[in-house]
Amino acid sequence: MCVPSRPRTHLRSSACLPAGLASGGPAPARRPRARAWRAPRAGSGHGSGGDLPPEQYRAYAEEVVDALYEVDPACPLPTLLDALGPGAEWVTAAAWGVGRHYVLLLDEPTGAVLAWAWLEEEAEWWTLQNIWVTQASRSAGLGRYLMRYIESATQYPGLRRQVAGDLRLTALGPAEGFYEKLGYPRLAGCVFSKEVPSTLEEFGEVHASSRLFQPVQADGFRLHIVPMHSANLLERS
Repeated sequence: MCVPSRPRTHLRSSACLPAGLASGGPAPARRPRARAWRAPRAGSGHGSGGDLPPEQYRAYAEEVVDALYEVDPACPLPTLLDALGPGAEWVTAAAWGVGRHYVLLLDEPTGAVLAWAWLEEEAEWWTLQNIWVTQASRSAGLGRYLMRYIESATQYPGLRRQVAGDLRLTALGPAEGFYEKLGYPRLAGCVFSKEVPSTLEEFGEVHASSRLFQPVQADGFRLHIVPMHSANLLERS
């Protein structure tokens, strides 16, 4: 029997890479949002949202999260925004605090969400809670690309403070081989761990564009919108 490093009973197994943990439970109905402004799309230079003022970034982030809900209603991020959104701020904070991160991979030409991940920085290591890729984008190298970004993100706060160097995850079935090929040795049972190398050069600008979602009376999280061109998936695998 596999015992994760930190039990999380509210999660389900991932449909794409069952080696991650994923969000669980029936997805609640969400009210459609009416927007008077739409963020620029392909070729505009706003893929990560880094140069948008706060209110425009809020509209852009909500639009991207709505697109995520359409492809994976079980993701907890849309529910978090609905529950904590009133009064919350999107903060451009160069120094990252310890906490939760959501990573959304966006197809630049269409604005479609191709994949998402949830990771958390803890006292002694980072934990990858979930990684999910849309059905149409599987077996095209997107999982590897997303993992490269995640590994890079775990090292970015180290530019300003000391951070944990290990990334841990829970893997079952075929996903075990996937992570082993990425250099994750088995720590115990179904838990895999890797000392992450520094890879800031590839994604540093996107890390700097991420923003902290800060509710009024709750813990926030950092959102990473990572633009890429779906036509380059196989080239990046």
